[in-house]
Amino acid sequence: MTLDQLQRALEHWLPIGIYAEDGTLAAFGRVVTDYAVFAYLRDVFTLPTHRGRGLACWLTKEIRNHPELAGVTSWMLATRDAHAVYEKAGYRPAPHPEYYMTVPKPDETEPREP
Repeated sequence: MTLDQLQRALEHWLPIGIYAEDGTLAAFGRVVTDYAVFAYLRDVFTLPTHRGRGLACWLTKEIRNHPELAGVTSWMLATRDAHAVYEKAGYRPAPHPEYYMTVPKPDETEPREP
């Protein structure tokens, strides 16, 4: 993601951070949501100096307690390698993955035969 893409995304999504006592950012996550029934959690990270304290898991749980997200009943996320973190926060594999579809990114599509 480019800096411009991140800045545009942050203007339209709900960003949530954890800050250290000195005011610096320790962990971050953002949510794309309709604030009614659906939320998609993205870009959760913990800065290196704050890792190993369970902040990502705690943040992931607390995001679901945000007052503006109280009515949301459908939560999703995608992860390549942090399944255990999100499982601790209550996430589970989609019960019917065959129901879900996506539009592949250009670099994920199969080359077409001429």
